[in-house]
Amino acid sequence: MRSAIVLLLIIGFMILGYFLNIWLQKMIKPRQSFGRLLFYFLSVMFLVFILSFFMVFVVGKLYPTELIK
Repeated sequence: MRSAIVLLLIIGFMILGYFLNIWLQKMIKPRQSFGRLLFYFLSVMFLVFILSFFMVFVVGKLYPTELIK
């Protein structure tokens, strides 16, 4: 059951990342210039870092004894 919950959380964060990526593309419009493209790349890397951090934080709060063994 734990693995199913963790998989659902991962899928949920992937879907959230997908929609945030679409939103970033609409806001930054990286095809217009090279500077915008670089800003988009940096924004996506930051988004991946933040989503990964929150995903590990949530899983750690749900199963605190599994991280420390």
